[in-house]
Amino acid sequence: MTAPRKPAPASAIARAVETVQPSLGLFDPERDHIRMVMRDLVVEVAIGLHPWEQLRPQRLVVNVEAWAYISTPYTDEDAGLILDYDAIRDVIREDWPRREHIKLLEPLAEELILLCFKHPAVEAVRVRLEKPDIFSEAQGVGVELYRRKPR
Repeated sequence: MTAPRKPAPASAIARAVETVQPSLGLFDPERDHIRMVMRDLVVEVAIGLHPWEQLRPQRLVVNVEAWAYISTPYTDEDAGLILDYDAIRDVIREDWPRREHIKLLEPLAEELILLCFKHPAVEAVRVRLEKPDIFSEAQGVGVELYRRKPR
């Protein structure tokens, strides 16, 4: 039996980052689709190229979006068909803080993309990883990757 989930402490919540973006241009707007969104999840990870980044874990703000085409509206009986964002959250909150120091954000983003692609209905994924504490004059710096599922 798994332990009950605890919300992140208020001190771990990142500064506001504008992440609401339309899916137009990323996915076919002529077809019905669903977009799973996980916004501004905050986690501390041992990451960075610079020597000063290797002294302690850094906060990351994680955003994940996954698109799937749908042909009929979902009902309560369709719970097994959806992309479970709990699994994505668990990897980020449970696995990432325990890892050895890594240099780049890109492998973490690719990992989340592959995790989303394990769901058969997911056709496209966008992941944004930002470090909010690098530059005082910026809300955050980081990377955003967008991938379509290979055919």
